[in-house]
Formats: sequence, C-alpha cells, structure tokens
Amino acid sequence: MSAVEKGQQWWEEASQRDQLAVVICGFILAVYIVFMVVLKPLYNTQEKQTRVLSVSTKTLAKAQSLAAQIKSTQSTGGQTQGIVQVINQSLKEFELRLSNMQPNGKDVRLRIDQVPFDSVLPWVNHLEASKGLQVRDLDISADNEQGYVSVTLRLHQDSK
Repeated sequence: MSAVEKGQQWWEEASQRDQLAVVICGFILAVYIVFMVVLKPLYNTQEKQTRVLSVSTKTLAKAQSLAAQIKSTQSTGGQTQGIVQVINQSLKEFELRLSNMQPNGKDVRLRIDQVPFDSVLPWVNHLEASKGLQVRDLDISADNEQGYVSVTLRLHQDSK
C-alpha cells in the first residue's frame, strides 16, 4: 500500500471534525507559504528601494548645494590655491575621509578607503570641472561592504 493510498484511507476513516481541522491547517499553511515566498520579499524590496531613494535625494540636494557654491565662487573670481589645499577643501565638502596623501610637486597621490561608491564620481568630477585638477590615474576597487569602494588616484594641477 502506497503513501497516497494510506492517506486516502485515513481521510475516509477520519471524523468530519478531523477532516475540517486538516483543511483549516492546510489553508493556514498555504497562506503562510504565500506570505513568506511572495509578500515578504516584495515588502523587503520596497523597503530597500525607499532607503535608496532617500540616499539619492540627499545626494541630489548636496549636488545642488555644491553647484550653487561653484557658481558663487566663479562669479567672485575664485582664488588659485595649492593642490593640497584644494583637495583638503573638497574632501571636507564631500564629507570624505582621506587614508593617505603623498604630494609631489604639482602631483598628489591619494588613497581613500571605505567610501560609498556614489560619493566618489561626483567628487572626482568636482575636482576636474570646478577646481581645474586633472586625474592622471584612478583605481577603484570593491570593498568588503556592499556599495563601498577603495580609491587610489593621482591628481595633477597645471600652472595658471
């Protein structure tokens, strides 16, 4: 006798109350499985997207603020600064933490560890577009934490 036949035999011999209990438990189990397999992952995805939107909104606000600062600096003529001062100021503006800096004349080699990837490219663009620095070398490698990278770059400042 197979397991299916044994199950059918038990069902036929079970009282109506036991059959009803099995049907109710089966329904509850089915609802639980649907929740765990479909609804919970959807909820988690929506929650993650909400966090991403929040970070993106903050980044946009920061970029708009920096754009306004750039325009005001350009309208007042700006001042030529040494490459180290320019880099230090921009690191503070973008709230980045420097791991290592090696100045060498008009070149500077930098290392920044555990930085959010989304902060690196706007910062590098700011250095090139607004501060007149040239990126000579750029190495970006993934960090252990998702979304974070380590950056090594060499910047150059032309004579003005």
